[in-house]
Amino acid sequence: MNESLQAALARLRSSRTTLLAILPVVVAIAVLALVMAFRPGGGQFVGSWQVHDPVSGATTTVRIVRTGGGFELRVPTAQVAPVPYLFRNGKLVPAPGYESACVLALVGGKLVMTPPEAPAIKPTPRAVPAATLSPAATPTSQPSSTATPDPNAQQDAQITQGVHTIQAAVQSWAADHGDVFPTADLVVSTGPFSAYVAAVGSWPTDPVSGQPMKPGSGAGDYTYEQLDGGQSFRLTGYGVDGTPLVTVP
Repeated sequence: MNESLQAALARLRSSRTTLLAILPVVVAIAVLALVMAFRPGGGQFVGSWQVHDPVSGATTTVRIVRTGGGFELRVPTAQVAPVPYLFRNGKLVPAPGYESACVLALVGGKLVMTPPEAPAIKPTPRAVPAATLSPAATPTSQPSSTATPDPNAQQDAQITQGVHTIQAAVQSWAADHGDVFPTADLVVSTGPFSAYVAAVGSWPTDPVSGQPMKPGSGAGDYTYEQLDGGQSFRLTGYGVDGTPLVTVP
């Protein structure tokens, strides 16, 4: 009886010793599991990678290490400062202040660097000046101008026509008299010359006096000169204002 009790006590002491021996190991495993459970993700990025930099176009070796607050991208072959990263939605994104760095992602077991998206620029609305409406100008009615016939112009035209009638008679006279033009005393409304005027029309009327045109230098008159012994002539008619109006030929 005493031997059985002693044996049982011995086995109990042995089990207690074994339990005390493995207890720290169990506690350590539990603590490690607890730490791993609450540790942030992204551990799959830790290590060395061959990547193609889309900005520089070069392929280089980078190393990603975990830090207390996230991760760091380091380039062992270049003298550049490490770039801090945070794990977000399965990717490593640049930490605040480093937004110009590439986003890191794992695609097919390879580390891929993607340039950051440029922030959308919102257009600044342009200030449009308020339109100022000016009152429309009211058109000023202008009195309709009615052309009034110039009596002097009409009379001058009649005088000019009379001179051309006398000219035609003078030239007809020369054709019948050996190409010699008549003398001044013949070019009047009476006598043989008047027949040559009648052949082309009628003796012209002075519109100023209402009488047949006569030699003179007054308004509605005419002057005739035989030149070069009858080889030429000059005939001038005077307008309503008493100044020379037309000279032929």
